[in-house]
Amino acid sequence: MPDFGSDAENAKAIRIKVGLIIIFLIALIIVFRIGKFLPDSYHGFYYSYASDVSIPFWFYFLFCIAEFDVKLFKTWWSKALLLIFLITGAEFLQKQGFYALGITFDWWDILSYFVGISLAVLLDRLGFSSIFQNWDY
Repeated sequence: MPDFGSDAENAKAIRIKVGLIIIFLIALIIVFRIGKFLPDSYHGFYYSYASDVSIPFWFYFLFCIAEFDVKLFKTWWSKALLLIFLITGAEFLQKQGFYALGITFDWWDILSYFVGISLAVLLDRLGFSSIFQNWDY
């Protein structure tokens, strides 16, 4: 394991804790199906697009945890671009008849992926970097 300075060790510990909390909360939302508590007018919208927003968001923070060990994940834009490439690639595979993260191609899914990634980047860059002293090491 690489020798991190104290700031890097603190940053890694903070990223692991925050990332795991985010991943856990999103898993709870999915497992407990909070969409069933929404009014009928929002029910279909939630089940169509909530996972398309939350899964890229979840993966972004998984990449934040891994960035100390995987150099590719070091910058926010590299995490975002990789997610965009992978998830939209899976969506276009669906258009060709391959089942990848779903079975039907939908442009709204791609927009939802961008929303999820954008929210994660904003929380990372504007939220956590101002809340946690060692977020950026």
